[in-house]
Amino acid sequence: LSVLEPKLLHLQEEAEHLATGHPGRAMEVLVPFDGISVEWEELKRTLQGCEDSLMVASRLQSFIQDLDSFLTWLVQTQTSAASDQLPNDLEEAEKLINKHAALKEEIGRYEEDYERLQAMNELLESEEAPLPQAALQQWLQKLDVGWNKLLEMWESRREVLVQAHIFHLFLRDVKQAESFLNNQV
Repeated sequence: LSVLEPKLLHLQEEAEHLATGHPGRAMEVLVPFDGISVEWEELKRTLQGCEDSLMVASRLQSFIQDLDSFLTWLVQTQTSAASDQLPNDLEEAEKLINKHAALKEEIGRYEEDYERLQAMNELLESEEAPLPQAALQQWLQKLDVGWNKLLEMWESRREVLVQAHIFHLFLRDVKQAESFLNNQV
C-alpha cells in the first residue's frame, strides 16, 4: 500500500487539475476518485487490522514459548527440591544444605520470569483480539500452583536438611564428649 499511495495521490492531483481545466466534465472525473478514496481508506483499515492481529499473534506465540520454557524449568526444579536424599554424615549434610541454598538462588533468579509471565498474561487479556482465554487461564493456574508448590517444597526440604544437620552436629558432639570422657578415665 505504501508503494501505491503516492501513485494514488498523483492521480488524484491529475484528476483535480483536469477538473479545473474542464469544469463541464469535472463530475465525470472526480466522482470515481471519491469511491476510490473510500475503498482506499477501507483497505488501509483492513491492513491495520491485519497488522494488529499479527502483532497480537506474535506476542501470544512469544508468551506461550516463554510459558513452556518456564514450566519445563519448574518441573525440573520441583524434582530437585523434592529429593529425599538424607545425609549420612556432617560433611554430607553441609554439602546438601549448600546445594539446597544454590537451588533457592536459582529460584530467585526465575522469580522475575514468573512475574513477567503474569504481567504478560494481563497484557494479553487487555488485547481486543480473540485469544484462547480458557486455555491460557488453565496454564496460568498450573503455573501459579506449580510455583507455590515449588516454594513449599523448597522450604520443607530446607527444614529436613537443617534437622539432619543438627542431628549430625549432635552426633559429632556426642562422639567428642565420649572421647573426652574416655580420656578422663
